[in-house]
Amino acid sequence: MKNICYSGAILALTTLLLTGCEALQKEYMKITLRKQDKVLTFGREAGLEKSVTFSSTTSWTASVQGDWLAVAPDSGNSGSNTITVTTLTANDGNDGRTTEITLTAGGDPATITVVQKGTESTDDPDPNNPDPDEPVASDEKFITKIRLTGTEDPNDVSDFYIAYDENGNIVGTDRFDIDMEAGECIYYSHVSHTVTGSDGNEITVLTRNEWISTAEMQSEKSEYTSSILLDDNGNAVRQPYAVGDEDLWVEAAYNADNTLKTWIWAGKEYENQEIAARWENGNMVYFNEEDITYAPEYAAPETGFDFGFFLILENWITPASSYMGTPSTNLPAGTTGDSPRTFRYEFDGTGRVTSAYVEEWELHYEIFYGEQEMQEYPKPVL
Repeated sequence: MKNICYSGAILALTTLLLTGCEALQKEYMKITLRKQDKVLTFGREAGLEKSVTFSSTTSWTASVQGDWLAVAPDSGNSGSNTITVTTLTANDGNDGRTTEITLTAGGDPATITVVQKGTESTDDPDPNNPDPDEPVASDEKFITKIRLTGTEDPNDVSDFYIAYDENGNIVGTDRFDIDMEAGECIYYSHVSHTVTGSDGNEITVLTRNEWISTAEMQSEKSEYTSSILLDDNGNAVRQPYAVGDEDLWVEAAYNADNTLKTWIWAGKEYENQEIAARWENGNMVYFNEEDITYAPEYAAPETGFDFGFFLILENWITPASSYMGTPSTNLPAGTTGDSPRTFRYEFDGTGRVTSAYVEEWELHYEIFYGEQEMQEYPKPVL
């Protein structure tokens, strides 16, 4: 009887260990897709292509249902991988059609839903006449406008407009800061950075600055040219920082994988202040004496700059933002430090981030995609 009990206990323990090993193995063997790549939308034409980048912990295979879509390559190894999805035939039907791509790496499969529009599919709203209260619906992935408002005080508005070249690098930014009170604009500021030329590892930028304040009964206009210096990998190693202050700049160094290593405040009248960055699992987890946390469901948008770094630096964006090395894989979930922040996001049906909230600071960022018409803003009269 005792031997039977011992045998039963050993059998139960063996089963438990095997089950646990299988569970751990299944957890290890997985594919991670960015949220914005889980749904792809194509026009009705044949020969359209889109790329999807994902990470896998082991070798993987891809399969697709239906004969109007192709995926290449259809297998690969662990690490970062990119597949190209191509429409093989035009959709001549009235309605759109849908299929799925399945990525398998031994564990739970990852699925990409693919939609191809039909002849009667409704087009997206006219990007030249957007509803100012809603992000423009578009197939574009690049962020072209960010509107910042206070969740408690909607009178304070900051609008950022971003223009890109054919390679996805920022060639122009416009920032408008408006303070509306009792229906009257009491503060107006417009800062523009425009790429005017490039020569080897040097990019020339023209900056224009104008501000008017009725509270201070003052106004100012300035214009100056500066340069962004790049290393041989295309990363910005020196760039201007403060608008209107030509004697303050940022010097940066990068790790072997092109992630940011150090950020140094420098200038004629400034003591060099070095800020070290630390990275884990593709994300910057420490910067400027702040620990930064991330959540896997907050996938970073595929755009011409690191939107998470834009939030961490409290809205800093210039053409140099496209040359700050490899961006984080995810958006920040929170920071520690003297002024801790908690970030919350909203996404549309294709996985693009459409809103970001900084809870403690009562800030709301609305994110727009596609072509944007620059809005006319009222100017105070002194």
